[in-house]
Amino acid sequence: NVETARVERTADIQSSTSSEELENNCRLLANELLNVNATIGVIHGELKFGRDRYLGEYKDGLPHGTGKITYGTGNQNGSKFYEWRNGKMHGTGTFVWVGGERYVGTFNDGTREGYGTYHFANGDVYEGEFQYNNRQGRGKITYAPNNPNNCNYYDGEWYEGKKDGKGTLVWVNGERYEGDWKRNNRHGNGTYFFPNGDYEVASYVNDKKEGHATYYSSDGSVWKGSYVNDKREGNWDCYIQNKLKRTWLYKNGEHKRTIRR
Repeated sequence: NVETARVERTADIQSSTSSEELENNCRLLANELLNVNATIGVIHGELKFGRDRYLGEYKDGLPHGTGKITYGTGNQNGSKFYEWRNGKMHGTGTFVWVGGERYVGTFNDGTREGYGTYHFANGDVYEGEFQYNNRQGRGKITYAPNNPNNCNYYDGEWYEGKKDGKGTLVWVNGERYEGDWKRNNRHGNGTYFFPNGDYEVASYVNDKKEGHATYYSSDGSVWKGSYVNDKREGNWDCYIQNKLKRTWLYKNGEHKRTIRR
């Protein structure tokens, strides 16, 4: 009980043989009698903010230290458990939404920042860097099975929650794109790999192939030509062992005729 703790700790204080031991015994006495950290003034207990309930360490009436807040009925958030500083999320913790989404990672001054894992309600999982509550920096998202785009995963750079920079997108059937991205679209230079071993190096504008491209076939042939609005246009020359063998003429993506060389 309290009296026993007081007597035992008082005896410890009186018998302390060094300043470090004295300081430690004084802190233990304060913790047991007042449940207060004597150094930083942090109290462990319960706080209520309307229908929301916080249980953990607090200071000056605000969450401070380690604790969990559970939101009341009608709030879009479920619960969150993490480290706090002056009433804001700061450090490592977990945030759970009512809909099932969950973030586990680091926070800075109330926002998701640093490294973490975000579980989406549809089954997608992102693991990587965050800044200002957004996926930003380097990260990988693994898509849920049977997603509408049949994607497997994307691993690369992000900006403001969107694929942006260098990255690789892999589809379930084994196809993949490696290259430049801008605002979730393939944009810039990239290489598209096919399951049969073929691959194509091309330029992209807003997720569509545009301009010069080179197609490398698994049979050793190399095709060179151009795209307009994601469709082959004009002459596509076929080279075998660096020798021009034939030319296919395309119009709006359709093969119109072949010229033998």
